[in-house]
Amino acid sequence: MLSVYLVPKRHHLYQPSAPHLITWLKSVHQSGLLIVPERFVDVSCTEGELVSRLEHQLNQDFTLELFPGIAISYLYHQHAHEALVPAELSLESIKVNIASFPTLLPLDEVESEAACPECGDPIPNPEVEKAISKLDLFPLPSIKAFCLSCQDERDLRSLNFTPPMSFSQFWLQLQQSASTRLNAQVIKAWESSLGCLFDQLNDQRDELRTDAELPALFAGENQGSAMGRDHFRAERWNRRRQGKRSSKRRSSKHR
Repeated sequence: MLSVYLVPKRHHLYQPSAPHLITWLKSVHQSGLLIVPERFVDVSCTEGELVSRLEHQLNQDFTLELFPGIAISYLYHQHAHEALVPAELSLESIKVNIASFPTLLPLDEVESEAACPECGDPIPNPEVEKAISKLDLFPLPSIKAFCLSCQDERDLRSLNFTPPMSFSQFWLQLQQSASTRLNAQVIKAWESSLGCLFDQLNDQRDELRTDAELPALFAGENQGSAMGRDHFRAERWNRRRQGKRSSKRRSSKHR
């Protein structure tokens, strides 16, 4: 399953205004890219009335799910059109998200490591998780993570995540996207409407039902639960890391 995240570039705290969002919703609706709820694109209402409908919802955490329209294939680059048949050039939905505090994206990414921006050594996961747990209490710029190698604190925002991750209060999530190859002209128009430039994060997950490792890992637990999926991913990541360490030890012995 492929999810593509579009997050504001270099602006972790950016949130689009209601007028920005209404402009964007109108554009994706009129172009046929997405199906937008009538209350946000009602032609019988003035711009001010549409903005007013949206503003009160933006005072809290906001999520709006939009489904593909008849022209959704235009969201993808020509290379994607060459690699896929027309029926495949779609997605499940696009979620518009505005959070009350910065969120680490992609969501639920368990196969990631954080490294110190100065020395490049890994920051222990418990230290990173402790710092992330403070996001709902303290401003992001004030949160630090301790590097054991440097014996110094590092700005949480400056950590280098592998695979890439980003903190953001606003993001678009393309769920079960056909491809990561998005049409640059479409994304540029979205950036203009929403008032920010975007970075793209790709989150590729294996289909658990077809993985040969699934029965053994999930023996005795609910396979459909979120906890079960997280356990599976964590175990798989640990095995990969152990395999890499074993390969390095074997290589050093041969030398």
